[in-house]
Amino acid sequence: MRKVLLATTALVAMTGVTAANADISISGNYEWEYTSDDSGTKWGDDGHINVKAVNAADNGLTFTAFASLETGSASSTNTEAAYVQIDGDFGTIILGDMDDSMATTMDPGLGRNNDIETQVSLGSADTNVGIGSDGDIHYKSPKIGGLQVGFSKDLTDADSSATDGKSDMAIMYTMGGVTMHYGATEDDSNFGVKASLAGFTIAAGAKQTDGSSAKANDVAVKYTLANGITLVALSANGTSSTGTKTKADTFGASYSIVPGVKLNAETGKVGTQNYTWVAVNMSF
Repeated sequence: MRKVLLATTALVAMTGVTAANADISISGNYEWEYTSDDSGTKWGDDGHINVKAVNAADNGLTFTAFASLETGSASSTNTEAAYVQIDGDFGTIILGDMDDSMATTMDPGLGRNNDIETQVSLGSADTNVGIGSDGDIHYKSPKIGGLQVGFSKDLTDADSSATDGKSDMAIMYTMGGVTMHYGATEDDSNFGVKASLAGFTIAAGAKQTDGSSAKANDVAVKYTLANGITLVALSANGTSSTGTKTKADTFGASYSIVPGVKLNAETGKVGTQNYTWVAVNMSF
């Protein structure tokens, strides 16, 4: 219910937003999926419908209202993201649920963010940190000499989130084709670096948890062939707080059939779980 109210609020928050004074756009995607793993074979789908209204003010500020509806035949439609965004010389402020936090959206250097689409949870081998979709207020600075910072905060409210009052932050620096990232919450921190060389993109990341033996690291290598097929290999390793180790290795490919339509495939093993996944994704 909270997310539905956020969606409604976001779309009407800018007084008088109409087709006459705002640029309104609708976009989205639909994905048909086939998955085979150790437990059997299943078919599924997933999709999004995005509504965005942009209003540029005379004082140089730009206001954006955004709502994203998640759709799929196996579940009822629900609001995945809903927020108001304010852009200016000071950077970007986002009020509401953007379905993620800055520690996650500003971490392009992690290996996990450069694969095709890992379909099995990486568990303790996951290098991601952040408060997730529970953040209520977010800030991202403008880029200054390649440096950009951001933070997210989950305000204390009436929802059932266990992250009330928690926050995360991110620092990203880009120089000469190399991007470096540092992210942190109260308990976890990670570091990632991404670079391109001779047509290859290489990304590597590491994560650690304060006061615990839990840690993880990953590396991804991506290459696009002359025919447009993108190939990605990902390797990740992790140790849980109890000492349990997890190893993940995946290999995937993506090909644009026509503009807006992609064929994606991935196979791999995470821990003891083997899987193969194929999907057709169409965006509009």
